[in-house]
Amino acid sequence: MELTPEQLIALRRFRGEKNIPVYQLADEIGISRYILRSALNGKSLRPKNVKIINDWLLKQYVK
Repeated sequence: MELTPEQLIALRRFRGEKNIPVYQLADEIGISRYILRSALNGKSLRPKNVKIINDWLLKQYVK
């Protein structure tokens, strides 16, 4: 399962706005840096990891 292009843009945008490295963003989201790196590169992820990233993205927009 892959993140949608919109999710990828949002994830990259949040990383850029916070100006933080991948490992720090991964800690904030609650996944490993390897999984986050794969997600940012558009690779396929397990549905569980996609859900974790998507839930984190939704929380960022609700704030």
